[in-house]
Amino acid sequence: FRASDNKEKVISELQGMAQIKPEYAVQLQGLADLAHESYVLLDSAMPLSWAVQLTNDTLVGVLTSGSEVISSVRAHADTIKKAENTLLSKHENTMTILSRQTPINLLVLSGLAMIMFAGTFLMVIRELRMRRRYQMDLERKIEELKKSNEELEEFAYVASHDLQEPLRKLRTFGDRLHQKYNEQLPEEGQFMVDRMQSSASHMQTLIDDLLSFSRLISRGEELPFVPVDPRRVLDGVLDEYSDVIRRRAALVRLPHTMPTVTGRPTQLHQVFANLLSNSLKFSRPGQIPLVDVRYQVVKGRKIPGVK
Repeated sequence: FRASDNKEKVISELQGMAQIKPEYAVQLQGLADLAHESYVLLDSAMPLSWAVQLTNDTLVGVLTSGSEVISSVRAHADTIKKAENTLLSKHENTMTILSRQTPINLLVLSGLAMIMFAGTFLMVIRELRMRRRYQMDLERKIEELKKSNEELEEFAYVASHDLQEPLRKLRTFGDRLHQKYNEQLPEEGQFMVDRMQSSASHMQTLIDDLLSFSRLISRGEELPFVPVDPRRVLDGVLDEYSDVIRRRAALVRLPHTMPTVTGRPTQLHQVFANLLSNSLKFSRPGQIPLVDVRYQVVKGRKIPGVK
């Protein structure tokens, strides 16, 4: 039997422990070196004890060397034990501090969580109240607008209905004046009577449209789109503004024919009337106004804002 048969295993275990616990690497490596020395000493002493009778001096030397190795091993073991005790003490102190601080930390975190929850709850309540207030304001404004529209519709109906009778009398007396006294009137008087009749007829159209609009709105409907001749609408607008055109000595150019479009005659009349009125109103002083009406057929998708 040789002591070195178990040496490699012991040294390997010590080196493995050094890798597992790097903080004890120096002490464990020292133990491995001492173990190696002790095994070398045993391997050298055992053959001598078997072969020859050892003298006292030789035996004392071997025992002394072995004692020194054992003392060194104990010293390294004590060092490792002290370091381990120190680490255990640090871990215990850390655990004690953490155990003391944990309730405080939990209390602080709970307080923060409650504060955040309360803040979030208050913000939600505030948002709900604001939305509720906005909704109530919106509902009140919608109700006011609805009431205003109803009053406006009622007023439009009543006003247009009340205007029917005086307009009818105006047109009746105008017709009688034209039939009985037209030949006795000078040319200027005849023109005035014709203009009065034309204006009364236009006024009748506006009243009828207003009544139709009021009836449709009350039933939740819209004015229908119908085929409209733009040239005929323009002729009516020119006849309406003939006095202004004559006073301004304006020139109006119209195309001979215009394509029929689908729309609402009253609204188209208003559009053309606004365009002509603005053209005459904002012309340069001292310069004869020229109104040139043109048209072009284009596809709807080429018009901005039309989908």
